[in-house]
This record gives sequence, structure tokens and C-alpha cells, in this order.
Amino acid sequence: MIVSNPPAEIDVSIVDAMFFIRTLSNLPSTFGDVAGVILKIICQLAKKVHLICDTYKSPSVKDIERELRGSTETNIAITGSDQKRPKDFTSALLSGQFKTALFRFLAVQRESDEYLDILEGHTVYLAFEEECMCFEVSDNKISKSNVPSLKCIHEEADTRVVFHAKHISEMTAGSNVIVRANDTDILIILLHHVARLNFKSWMDTGSSAINTRRYIDVTTLRATLGLSVCSALPALHTFTGCDYTAAFMRKGKVRPFEVMQKSTDFTTAFGNISKSRRVQQAVISKVERFVSTLYGKPSMSNVDETRLALFRQWNSPFTRGNSLHKLKRSDPVLLPPCKTELVQKIKRTNYVASAWRNADTSNPVKFSAQGNGWIILDGK
Repeated sequence: MIVSNPPAEIDVSIVDAMFFIRTLSNLPSTFGDVAGVILKIICQLAKKVHLICDTYKSPSVKDIERELRGSTETNIAITGSDQKRPKDFTSALLSGQFKTALFRFLAVQRESDEYLDILEGHTVYLAFEEECMCFEVSDNKISKSNVPSLKCIHEEADTRVVFHAKHISEMTAGSNVIVRANDTDILIILLHHVARLNFKSWMDTGSSAINTRRYIDVTTLRATLGLSVCSALPALHTFTGCDYTAAFMRKGKVRPFEVMQKSTDFTTAFGNISKSRRVQQAVISKVERFVSTLYGKPSMSNVDETRLALFRQWNSPFTRGNSLHKLKRSDPVLLPPCKTELVQKIKRTNYVASAWRNADTSNPVKFSAQGNGWIILDGK
């Protein structure tokens, strides 16, 4: 990772709204004052700021992941700036309905003249649902306008960040752009796209409150890794575990990356995932061999045979008279997935990586999740 100092001058800042709001502490008691704090702090980041919000749709491939995070629906209607916010604001933010209400309130509240002094000299974009609104001061009043070129149907802020980055690249080429976010998914998507963006970019991650804030020089990191690796990263990262896919138990991220980077075949295979709706059998075969290599069996190309070989290796008896001697010590979750499950995992990887690859378009989802690793069950 290439950690650096921020640029001397920041032209534009793109902010992941949910991450940013979660970093705020000691928030005031009313929604109006909360809106003021949010605006004041983001205006300290740059003269031009894009605040990117998630859109909460259903059914969604994130339904189960949200349940695992403990998401509960809290239907809080925000009726005015004097309304008291929930005391446990962090818990309230687990609700998609509450976050939707909060973003809609921010969109309305930005027009209030009480924020005139804060917004003076700044341009703030608020991207939420299908629209993007631009707020700035004109003739001593706050003006609000829709930005047609930034209208889109992205569900995730992760991909919408890149859609806005492309707009910035076209409108203000050569800028210094900071992405304020803390999600590895966003870094991976940026690395895939940054070569086509005509500006210098950094990622501003972590929190000053716990001394973890740092800047990652995305442009330099992309040049260091190279085109083929950055092209393969969306599929590799998804395949080895993200919000949409399960991880390989105790394999982490570093080991899979090292295995891929050492093989042109593996790098090419992951680079080819997400280029079409169906993954070619030749790619699936290479991914099988990648998994076998990841589990210490580089000479094997069939993942089912790798599972069997590992099972026999882990459970071979020390003595002829006790054939189950090691059985209690082995943990089956440490085995690689069987081929049937691996193929479904590759389909899920293909779907997600395709959306990431097309993040610079107004609609990044090019095919249905159904039949590509997901089914709809009970409306989810």
C-alpha cells in the first residue's frame, strides 16, 4: 500500500456519505443542527464536494449481508429541522428506511438560508436515489439545481463514486481529487478505473479520532501494480470475500493476491471474469487450479480431488489400529468448496465484478443476479 501525504491543494472531494456520517461524534440534538454540522465539515474538505449516498432497494443482493449486520427497519419520519434525532443515532443508521429519510431531509435542508455562510464559495453535490442535486450560493441565496449528466441508477455508493469521478475527469481534467471513504471495495474499483480518469487521485481513509486516518496515493499504486493486475483485482477481491460473497476460511487477502500475481494464467483468468454474462469453462478451470494452489496443491486442477486429497492428508491414521485418530482434530470448514459451490461462487463473482467494471456508466448492472449465484426467496 502506498501511503502518502495529501496534496498541497485539493480541488474536489468525493465523500462516501454513510462512512462520513458514522465518523461524526458529539452530534447536536436536532436534525437541523446535524445537517449543519455535516455541511460545515464537508465544506472543509474542498471547494467542490460530492456527497454520495447509498440507495436502498429491495430485493437486493445485499439483503442477507444487511441482516447479518443486524439491520433493523426503523420508520422515523423527519418532519423538520427542530425535530430531535434518535438518542442512539448509530443504531438508527442500521435502518435503510431511516437513512433514506435522513438523505431526503438533507436534500431539502440544504436550501435553507441558515447555511448561507457555510456554503459561500463552495459547490456541494448530493447524489441520492436516481438524482444528483447541486447546491451553491448565487445572488446571496442558496440555489439548487439537478445535474442531468449525473442521473443514474446505482444502488451502492461504492460504484457511484467512480461514476462521479468520471464526470469530474471530463469537466475538470487535471484536478487533485480526494475520495473520503474507508471501504476496500471502493479502493479496488478505483484502481480498476483510475487509468482512464484524467486527474491525480488519493483515498482519504480512517478516522482522526482513533489515529487511523491516512492517505493512499491511488494513482501511484495503480502505476506500481500495472494494468493486468488492476484489471483482475475486482474479480479477485470479490472471489476472496466481500459484502456479497463469502471468504475462504483463514486464507485472507494477501495470500490469494500473491498466488494470482505469480501466475499470468491466474491474472488473465480473473481479468476475464465479468467481461460477459457467462463465465467460460476455460476460465472456471483456471480458477479451480487457483483454488487448489491456494490450498497447497498446485499440481491439482480439480477442486473436488483437492478436497479429497486434503481430507485424506488431515485424517490419515498414526496407527493402523486407530483409523479415526485424527478425525476429531480436523475442521471441515478449512477445506476448499466443492466444484458445485465453487461454480456458484464464480457466478456471484462475475455479477459483482461486472457491476464494478461498469461503475463509470449510469447503470452498472448489465444482467440479472437471478441465475448468477442468487435466487429470490421470500421476497429477498
